[in-house]
Amino acid sequence: MNIAPVSPQPHEYCVLLRHYASIQARCDRLITVQAAEIEQLQRECFRLRAELMIRHTRLAWMQQDLAEFKAAVPDLPKRQELLVQVRQLLHRVQDLMREKLQWQHAQQTPHEESGHVGMTAGASPLAESLLAADLVICQAGCISHDDYWREQESCRRTGRPCFLAGQEGTRHAPPVFQQEASIPHDVSSPV
Repeated sequence: MNIAPVSPQPHEYCVLLRHYASIQARCDRLITVQAAEIEQLQRECFRLRAELMIRHTRLAWMQQDLAEFKAAVPDLPKRQELLVQVRQLLHRVQDLMREKLQWQHAQQTPHEESGHVGMTAGASPLAESLLAADLVICQAGCISHDDYWREQESCRRTGRPCFLAGQEGTRHAPPVFQQEASIPHDVSSPV
């Protein structure tokens, strides 16, 4: 009996074909995934281009509106400069008003020989704080906010004539400078 040896080639050929088919399927899956990713990226690119066109269009409209506005108000840069100067001058005026009020209050300090009553040079920190707070309230309400506290040259907050009105005889001192009822004072002196 003579047995012929089986050739391993058809079996190896089948294994090779199966391996080739699995590689082919994997490549097909990768190509499908990449095609989907490319399509998604193309959609995103189209969307971003549309957004960019919209932004450029809006920017062009804004530039056109700005140019029309500048043409309508030819002295706008000068006005902006003046606005900066006005703000600086406002701060300077407020500083000068503080100095003026401090000077006026210093003039109202008591003198041994005249009998005037007011704040002393060694006033308590509380009295100085009250004076500063009252000054800020007066400046904020009457100077900065269009005479908020002032009503016919008198202060709605305190009920006394406004000392910022600038008229002689209508000035009054903030509450911390008011005289105590028990201390006599000179009637002719402005308080």
